[in-house]
Formats: sequence, structure tokens, C-alpha cells
Amino acid sequence: DVPGALPQMADMGDEAADGMEQHDAGSTEWRTAPLMGLRFLRNMMHDGRAKTVREAIDAHEGPGSEANGSIELFQQMSAEDQDALVAYVETL
Repeated sequence: DVPGALPQMADMGDEAADGMEQHDAGSTEWRTAPLMGLRFLRNMMHDGRAKTVREAIDAHEGPGSEANGSIELFQQMSAEDQDALVAYVETL
């Protein structure tokens, strides 16, 4: 995190909605956690539902999710490039 920066909020779409609104965040919006320190985590996502980086990527896909474009680009990568990117993220 950058000192003084506001948390990044992401609209993850209807499938991730929890029906709760907090402050300026709607029920489909979640704080994007920093990737630094990811290698120490055993569970990912706001609720721990993802056990791997790939599961976290897949869990962001759905109707209305801001991540859909990025997921599509990831899916278009070769398997080798996907593995390399995941391996890099797992070192953070």
C-alpha cells in the first residue's frame, strides 16, 4: 500500500455480491488487497474461498465483474505464460 492512498475498490459483479453495503461500497464491491505478502497466505479473496492464485483469478469472473477483461486476456495466454505469471505472483 502507498502511505495515505485510499484502498482500491473493485466491482466483482453479481455472483460475488453479499447483499451488504458499507460506507461507499455497494454489495458487489470489494477492497482489492495488496499482492505483497501473498506468498504467506493460505486463503485468498475477501472470504478465503480461493486456495490458489488460479482459483482467485477464476473467482473474479462473472456477470458485471470489472475483472472480466483481465481474465479474458489471461485465458488467451499460452499455458506456459499463464504458469509463469502465476509462479511470479506466488513469489510476492
